[in-house]
Amino acid sequence: MQGNASMVREIKEQLGKVGLKPDGILLSAGGGGLLGGVLMGLEEVGWGHVPVAAVETSGAASLHASLLASYADHNAPTPQLVSLEAITSIAGSLGAKTVSKECIRRCLTYKGGVTSVVIEDARVVDMIERFADDHQILIEPAVAALAPFYADMAPELLKKIFKDLPRDRAPVFVVIVCGGNQVSMAKLMEWKRQFEDV
Repeated sequence: MQGNASMVREIKEQLGKVGLKPDGILLSAGGGGLLGGVLMGLEEVGWGHVPVAAVETSGAASLHASLLASYADHNAPTPQLVSLEAITSIAGSLGAKTVSKECIRRCLTYKGGVTSVVIEDARVVDMIERFADDHQILIEPAVAALAPFYADMAPELLKKIFKDLPRDRAPVFVVIVCGGNQVSMAKLMEWKRQFEDV
């Protein structure tokens, strides 16, 4: 997690050069290393108030399931790990059957709040294609888990997830894009056929 925490120091340095601070952080969640490290880094640089949205696909949402279980007793949230039987999402490199307990602990104690966002694979496929059209870069499904923030509905979603956005200026969001190389044009075409009726 410490290596991912260092990323936040770099973000602070870069944003500081132009006098900005983030109003929200968006990232894909898997086993919890990236998310836990980002939460650690935000606290280290004095940005522990910045809300974070952690995005997973529905067939790999172990973070979401664990957070629901952890908040079962609203009076006393306690870290609970939920293990998925299998990863059924096309976002295979994103998937972890069980998220780390340290990540769940950090999510529960992080003052800025962590919102779990779950999206469907069909939406991810659409995002991959749109991103390729716009940027001539083919991204894998783990990266495309940020699809809801790329789509036309992004402003409404962002307002729903990040409640206290500034009204006197445009909000500043940091989107952490990560992932591997589990994509090809052939796989994209296969996924498009798989989800064409969804």
